[in-house]
Amino acid sequence: MTQWYKDVLYTRVKFIYIMKTILLNKSRIRGYFHHAVSVFGVNSFMYKAAHSFGLPLLPFICLGKRFYSSSPVLSEHANFYDWFRGFTDAEGSFNISTVRNKFYSFSFEINLHIDDIKVLNFIQNTLGFGKVYKLNTSPRCKFSVSKQSEVKKIIEIFSIYSLNSSKYLNFLVWVEAFNLYTDDKESSAEYIFNHIKVLKEEMNTNRTVWNRNKDINITPYWLLGFVEGDGSFSVSKENNFLLIFTIAQTMKDLPLMEAIKNYLNSLNSHFNDAVYLTMYKSKTDERSDMINLVATKSEFISQILLPFFQNLRWVSKKELDFVDWMSILKIKQLGIHHMEQGVAMIQRLIGQMNNNRLSTSPCKTLEDRNSLLLDLKTMLEVGSNYIINSKGQTIIKSSGKFFKKGSPTVILILDGEGNILNELKSINACASFLGISHDTVRVRLRSGKSIKFNSNLVYVKKKEIIKNKEAANENELY
Repeated sequence: MTQWYKDVLYTRVKFIYIMKTILLNKSRIRGYFHHAVSVFGVNSFMYKAAHSFGLPLLPFICLGKRFYSSSPVLSEHANFYDWFRGFTDAEGSFNISTVRNKFYSFSFEINLHIDDIKVLNFIQNTLGFGKVYKLNTSPRCKFSVSKQSEVKKIIEIFSIYSLNSSKYLNFLVWVEAFNLYTDDKESSAEYIFNHIKVLKEEMNTNRTVWNRNKDINITPYWLLGFVEGDGSFSVSKENNFLLIFTIAQTMKDLPLMEAIKNYLNSLNSHFNDAVYLTMYKSKTDERSDMINLVATKSEFISQILLPFFQNLRWVSKKELDFVDWMSILKIKQLGIHHMEQGVAMIQRLIGQMNNNRLSTSPCKTLEDRNSLLLDLKTMLEVGSNYIINSKGQTIIKSSGKFFKKGSPTVILILDGEGNILNELKSINACASFLGISHDTVRVRLRSGKSIKFNSNLVYVKKKEIIKNKEAANENELY
């Protein structure tokens, strides 16, 4: 599919949809006005202006900016649709199925673990259509829209609140196929069937990379929806309980990941490089190449990322992971992780997070949440494990040792003869430069093994930092 064809397809879908809306009968137009005001959060000025001209509201929304009402209820619905498009970018699918090799059915689905069925019920109740099913063959559930009248509503929603990921290509092809199947009265049934078959083959793993940087619209609630679907809050047990925020996607969505990185880094000018990307190259199939968005800098997490997500209304159980993640950060900020009971509490919290939380998890670390939170509250009420002496130095109360932050890690990239090819200020920067994970960099630093980079073998090594006498004696009490 060429770029020209994609642009034409996009314009065609928009045009057909707007024209179909304009040709709606008057009763449906009036009904849609009330629906738009109550659901889409359009202000009264736009409503009255459009109504006075006898025109449907949707074209104004499609072609212009969004108009959000100051009403809390209407604003909440606007936030929902932003969240919904983000969650769909992560978890949604647009499907075309063959029925008895004679007919086609069109469906929109979101498939989740059974523990998240409340999310699907929330979506169904807010939209007012679709069905939620429990699958008999696996511990899964799905939200499905398959009635043609309801499929049209899904098309309406994503024509206003467009998707950001490469999944948008699926949506455009899906819409073209649906319009062809339901509206083309002139072409033969054989032509329609075969043409839809061709369109269907362009979807999902066969879709091409589409660089649509200029169209990507990152908003707080879109990002929340995307993170609730594909984001992860984790903690490294081996690196002083390093907090890690990640989002993983295939390389098809590199433009989107770049946009998210830039969005997060722009939240505060002091942290314009806190979020970075690493790439994983598949040895067998380039379609499996992955890109990870990563944030590990504690100051960025505590000052920017946590307040950002705390101000939003979560929907899924991933909020529990986020809350436990915050609790671990609080334990570290108070220095309680230098004590045995602090380490034990962090281990308990990690045991509840991510897949450990699932009802189907073989892990037996899940605890009664009320009891866990009570123990956590009691621990935090003790206060900080740090004190500041008269010289302004931080001392760990439980051990009597001075607390110091680690010296900056400078990584050298060397060729086979030991020549310095590059010097980078952190492991993360090194990982981003080489297109590998930061874990791989750490492993190679320990093992001394080579890394393949641009068809050559390179090596990574920590640069020796000469410490002054005061720094060398920092762990000695005076």
